[in-house]
Amino acid sequence: MRYHTFEAPVRAVAERLRPLVAQTGSVRAACIALNAALSFGSGYKPIHSNRLHTILSGDMRKAVNEDSLRVIRVALDKLNGIVRQPTDDDELSINEWL
Repeated sequence: MRYHTFEAPVRAVAERLRPLVAQTGSVRAACIALNAALSFGSGYKPIHSNRLHTILSGDMRKAVNEDSLRVIRVALDKLNGIVRQPTDDDELSINEWL
């Protein structure tokens, strides 16, 4: 199944991706962080940055498949403890983690 960027599953992933992109400084760096979190031995295919661009684009003509969304959600879940709203007590940034 494919979801267009205006559909709820894609919008939900986009909302989770935005802080990661802001914290890492680029979509490419966010993609590297997500792939590092996946631990490639786990059987997941690598995430390509064009998938992230599509999700973040808001272009209503574009869509992403269900498998891509699932893998991105898994990677975001693995990064959950690192990617959050920064506080004064933060000692670990995503760049240090990579």
